[in-house]
Amino acid sequence: MPPPAAPPDDDEEDEQLCRYCFEGPEAGELLSPCECKGGQKWVHLSCLRRWQRMVLVSQPTHPAFYERFGLGLGLGLGLGLG
Repeated sequence: MPPPAAPPDDDEEDEQLCRYCFEGPEAGELLSPCECKGGQKWVHLSCLRRWQRMVLVSQPTHPAFYERFGLGLGLGLGLGLG
């Protein structure tokens, strides 16, 4: 019986694809802005910026929202902190 195959040493062997657009380095430089691993590791800066703008725009900004749901100021960021 042959020995089991050794797992890859690092994420370097994984295909580098942007977590948002699923394109590779041919569409622009890929960055690893955080400690994510695997398919979430790589992102194009333009895709990251687009996602950040989308998240900011989708957040409620009226103070009554935070009061109504008892979230307190600054805790309505969708982080489950409220």
